[in-house]
Order: sequence, then structure tokens, then C-alpha cells
Amino acid sequence: MTNTIPEKTIERLSEYRRTLLASHRQGITHIFSHVLAGIHGITAVQVRRDLMLIGFSSDTKKGYDVQVLIEYISRILDSPSPMNIAVLGMGVAGAGVATVISQGVSVALCILYVFRSARLLLPGKKHFHVESRLYWELFSQSISMGLMSSIVSAGSVVLQYGINGLGTLVIAAFSGWVGGKMLKKQFEKAGITA
Repeated sequence: MTNTIPEKTIERLSEYRRTLLASHRQGITHIFSHVLAGIHGITAVQVRRDLMLIGFSSDTKKGYDVQVLIEYISRILDSPSPMNIAVLGMGVAGAGVATVISQGVSVALCILYVFRSARLLLPGKKHFHVESRLYWELFSQSISMGLMSSIVSAGSVVLQYGINGLGTLVIAAFSGWVGGKMLKKQFEKAGITA
């Protein structure tokens, strides 16, 4: 069924499911389209259109049943056929190994493509000849960029020293206050009140 649904709708459905799972963990059983829309920065009409496209409707008085909607979207998005995957490890190490392997395969395929189909991209001997004027230009630019970088780094050190001087309790209190204000704004935007 996912091959008849537009790609943007699939992306939004995935985002809806993530939001619905978080709402379900917080004990929310029903949610209205305007609440989902507010959280995702789109219109309630778009949310209803996306859900109607997959054949889902709701009780207009209570809103969408969160658990049922999660299951419905999951049936649309999740592949019913088994997938072959290799488990390389958990956490950061596994992601790192998978990234290195995928980048290595990508490099090999790019090199193969250049040798077979785009020989124009292969460098020749003339491409490695550099004029002395270019060296001077690069050197003069590197001096100014190095100076700018050192000034920014020194400023960062001074600023961090000043912030650390306030103490951990002040920093934690301020961070909590700012985080609370941001969370309150998101809830108000979504129409959720405490």
C-alpha cells in the first residue's frame, strides 16, 4: 500500500507515529488533529488528509485513539516481509562500523562508475602542476584565517571560564528554567494545557 502513498505523506506518518508513541508513554489515550498539527507545524487539515489517505477516521468528539492509530500507521509503514540485516553491535560502535562499511562501499562504487562511465573526471598529469602564485595566495589567506580562528577560540575559552564561574547549581537552574519555558510553549502551541 505504501507505493500508492506520496513520499511526503509517508514521512509525515512516520513523524505522527513518533509523536503518538511519546503521547502514549505519557498516558494520553486520545488526540485531536489540531494537536498533532500544532506539534508538527502543519495544519489540522493536512493531518486529517494524511490519515484519510490511509483510510483512517476518528470519533470527532474524542479525537483519534492513540493506540489504534499507532497500530494502523505501523501496519502501513512497517514491512510485512522479513528483512535480512546484520547485527554488528549495539550503540555507537555498531553505528560507527556500519557507517565505515557503507562509506567504503560507496567509494568503491563511485570509483567504478568514474572508470566505466565518466573517464573525463580522471585527473591527468597536467592537473597536478601548481603555479607558485597559487602557493602565495593560499599562504596569505591562511594567515588571516588562522588569526581569526585563534581569536574565536580565545573568546570561547574566556566565555566558558566566566560561565563555569557561576557554579553548577546556577547553570542547572537556568537550563531547567529555559527548558521548562520551551516545553510550555510547545504544549501551548499544540493545545495541551496542564
